Amino acid sequence: MENQRLKQLFLFLEQSAQDSFTLYSIAYEYLQMGALSEAKNYFERLLSFHPDYLGAYYQLGRCLRLMGLDKEAIAMYQIGIEKAKEKKQQHTLSELQNALMNAEIGEEP
Repeated sequence: MENQRLKQLFLFLEQSAQDSFTLYSIAYEYLQMGALSEAKNYFERLLSFHPDYLGAYYQLGRCLRLMGLDKEAIAMYQIGIEKAKEKKQQHTLSELQNALMNAEIGEEP
């Protein structure tokens, strides 16, 4: 299931195991491939090292929704919303609020 981009990203990860961009890129690549469990694991790993990486909250929430874990997704969006407020990141805040609203009303992820 690995593609060339993933192979290259894993080489980068060997050099810097906690690099936020590399972890996000691996998680997002897995998400795009539909490998949801792997994507979830890498988004969670990213947030364990970099809890202020705001985009990961949106993408992890989306991943959780695709896995049918709406309650967990809602919780993730809520955490991201609080972080975005703290960081005064209005664009990210708006995206997370929209994702939360869609999750709460049962819209497709």
